[in-house]
Amino acid sequence: LYLPFSDDASIQNTLASVSVMNLLGIKCETIEEDLMHLNRVHMRMETKAGKWNSILINDSYNSDLESLSNAVQYLKQIKATRPINPKQDTTIANPEKVLNRVAKFLSS
Repeated sequence: LYLPFSDDASIQNTLASVSVMNLLGIKCETIEEDLMHLNRVHMRMETKAGKWNSILINDSYNSDLESLSNAVQYLKQIKATRPINPKQDTTIANPEKVLNRVAKFLSS
């Protein structure tokens, strides 16, 4: 089964969709053919070139620690060698705890 994505979030979403199609009795050949035409949803893990040779990952669909973890994992998958500076547009209830978790994501 060919999947047109390499990041975990897109793979999980695609496999969930394939599972539902399988349960609905859609033929494997039809599923495989449709996957060949599947496009990335631009709100998930959209990678853009930023200023000063940086990489921006727009995961504005979600704004939580899991999304941040996915973005960091994606940067590691594409072997990004530039500094990582996570930005999130959320209100932080416990900033010290959140910053400690962010540091763990970045150091792992």
